[in-house]
Amino acid sequence: MVDEINFLDLAVLMRILPNTPLEKLGGLINSSIFDASNIAGTLKQKSLIEFSANYPGPNAMNITEAGNALVREANEHSNDPFDKLDEAILQQLSGGKRTPNDLQSTLNIRPKDLALRIYKETKQGFVTYEIKNGTVEVLLTEKGFFKAKGSTNTGAQTQQVNTQNITQNMPTTNQAATPTPTVQDKPKDTSWLNAGEVKQKVVQNVETQGPQINTQQITNNNTKTVPDATMNKPMKMQGPKLSGEKTRWIIIGILLGLLVLLYVIFEVL
Repeated sequence: MVDEINFLDLAVLMRILPNTPLEKLGGLINSSIFDASNIAGTLKQKSLIEFSANYPGPNAMNITEAGNALVREANEHSNDPFDKLDEAILQQLSGGKRTPNDLQSTLNIRPKDLALRIYKETKQGFVTYEIKNGTVEVLLTEKGFFKAKGSTNTGAQTQQVNTQNITQNMPTTNQAATPTPTVQDKPKDTSWLNAGEVKQKVVQNVETQGPQINTQQITNNNTKTVPDATMNKPMKMQGPKLSGEKTRWIIIGILLGLLVLLYVIFEVL
């Protein structure tokens, strides 16, 4: 029966005083009389409390020897040093777990051991708890929050250091690549490239200076001649120039033609 003790049982025992009336238990644990009666019945079944009948007065509750032994054990373990299990509990609480049942299912630990751990963390200021409507919720304090985040960061840094050590201690199988000898390239024939460059320069000069450029014979490194680019450029056609005497005769002929045309017109009229 003792192994079935959970944190709610321990938390309620801490609030029961000698000869506490059953009717007042609900107010002590912030629960209704119905929830308080169920919790009191559970503690009676686990032999942690006993009822005394004070007829005609109310029924009183007293903690049994087993209950006092549980309280003493919890107080003794409350001064134990903080260890890995405490870190795991704080990390689960920081991840959103709120009830002892959630913590028990996640950590897979006995209810009594978990109850002693939560009570120890409560005494050391890492967590606090609240009993309401027959249930208990565990919350982190500011000290517990920073403790949980610090342990998480420390664990991550330790894992990173271990990974680096394993990587450094691994034997290196990849040897340094030996440089492979390179064969010197043979000189390439660039005569055609030089000729093309010369031709491109000639075309650029022709386009900028016009057709007045003199035809030149340009030789490249291989003594090959490149024809002048002006030979491929179309030349502008110029008409024959007329002399002054021919111009006068043309004008006279035009005037005679006009006179003949006027004469014909007068004859017709």
